[in-house]
Amino acid sequence: MAEFKLYFSVLKYIPSPIRRESINVGVVFHIPEMKISRFQSIKSTNRLSSFDDEYDKEFFKLMMDSFHYEFDYPTSINNELSANVMLNNEVLSNPDFLRQQTNDYSNEFQFDAVNTMYTSDSDYVADINDLIKTYLYYDRPKSERITAQEVRRLLSKQLRLTGFKHIQRKPDIPSDFDNKSLFDFQIGDYFIKVISFDYAHSTTMAKEIKSALYDLDEATNNFDVSRIKIVVNDASETSNKQAYNLFAKKVEQYMCSKNNNIEIVSLSKFTSSKF
Repeated sequence: MAEFKLYFSVLKYIPSPIRRESINVGVVFHIPEMKISRFQSIKSTNRLSSFDDEYDKEFFKLMMDSFHYEFDYPTSINNELSANVMLNNEVLSNPDFLRQQTNDYSNEFQFDAVNTMYTSDSDYVADINDLIKTYLYYDRPKSERITAQEVRRLLSKQLRLTGFKHIQRKPDIPSDFDNKSLFDFQIGDYFIKVISFDYAHSTTMAKEIKSALYDLDEATNNFDVSRIKIVVNDASETSNKQAYNLFAKKVEQYMCSKNNNIEIVSLSKFTSSKF
């Protein structure tokens, strides 16, 4: 199964250059190997109107249409022939296509830096859907939002392109009960654990959080583990705010009592971290 690179960038809506508050409103994808480019915009604007009750509905729709026009190739998101006939195979083969195309936006609509991950002809549809679920989190019903396993899979693929050295999957830090690793990755002396706050039932989420806290205690008491990064989906802080804040408070209390370095970080911030 041949692998190739998938490039993507998140589009943010920033109504005030002074406040700099933002909300994700789209994601653009580019696969040079397949010579395709796609833009996915949010479908539901309910959260957008809560974020900015003065936003111009018609102007917003016009901008989303213009992004589809610029980035959908060779067909639109509805599999109709793209209006942008100016693009050609040579342009779409260029790995810098997204960076060049997204650089010029600097007003209310701004694209983040272009990220990269490996995919394949059998995985790219699922990978794109996972990225959409990650960055356009609130566009889906709760039952379809991204899981810890999907975040873990995306993280694994992105880590291969980050330039981090000495990446180890499932480091030898075994649990008392099932002998499985307490962590998902190790990078140098940092141990990485992925967790989720996205569960349909609060009891399941409570078990996940309690299990994560127990794992942290077990690892730091019984092994040479003092630097830990807990990776969560980008929307975790707002998707279940009460649970997230309680977990963060517990982690902070644990750090103070144990003198450990434990950081909770979103998937997007983690992949741009420096170790």
